[in-house]
Amino acid sequence: HLDLTVMLLLLLLLRTCRENGPLEAGWGIAAMARALELVRPRDTTGVITRFVSWVKQVPMQDMLYYTETLRSKNLPNQYGNWHSTLSEAYMALGVLSNNRTMYNSGVSLFTATVADYLKWGRGSFAVQYGNVSRLPGECSETMRDFYHTQFGLGGLLQAAEIAWQQNDDLYSASNYAIPAAMELHARIMNAFAADKSSAMLPPTFKYFDTSMPAAPAGCSWRFDVGRQLWQAVWTANGTLNYELQDGNKYMLGIGAREHSKHGQLWGFGQG
Repeated sequence: HLDLTVMLLLLLLLRTCRENGPLEAGWGIAAMARALELVRPRDTTGVITRFVSWVKQVPMQDMLYYTETLRSKNLPNQYGNWHSTLSEAYMALGVLSNNRTMYNSGVSLFTATVADYLKWGRGSFAVQYGNVSRLPGECSETMRDFYHTQFGLGGLLQAAEIAWQQNDDLYSASNYAIPAAMELHARIMNAFAADKSSAMLPPTFKYFDTSMPAAPAGCSWRFDVGRQLWQAVWTANGTLNYELQDGNKYMLGIGAREHSKHGQLWGFGQG
């Protein structure tokens, strides 16, 4: 079954390596690497070796764009769920192939991602959204939507657990930023589960579908990750009309993917 599983994974990655190819490759590689590690003693036909070789030759080349080229551009708030997923993939593949260099590259990407992705509520980043302070535990995608935020935090948790099994503590990265993020986002999700309770939400948080002001005529809302602001853009050409700075944080995508109702709400270069 190992050969069949690897073949199906490779077909999936080849089919999806388009706009979201590197991200979906990261998902598949991380999951497959962990699975192959579990059955390593039964690999009598060299499946692990072939899998690692293929990854290095094909999807790894696309993944390098996000881990090397894009990082070098130093864009504002550029770290997100993609980098979380790719750090997990590098670490899992490094463990599978006994490649310390690859594992360490994943750790490096992990620590950089945590430091940037979860910086809100700390130091000079405490006030970045209108006149309202950001809370410890927020991430760069919290106000974008929860759908992607959960991808980002989930990837970081899985990467941290891979490291823990190697006797490396990454849960404490950036002064325990991950536990703070889990607590804040769990609070929001619990409020949503309690019949969308507004009283249970942290201060300044509101639900997008019930509290977001209507976009101006001829416009739709788009969240700019770099600016960390909701923007009203002209539907006809996508250019900016104005930025919403009313001091509130509108939560989208809690419990379900809501993109189809509100259009394309994500920012640059992220799935």
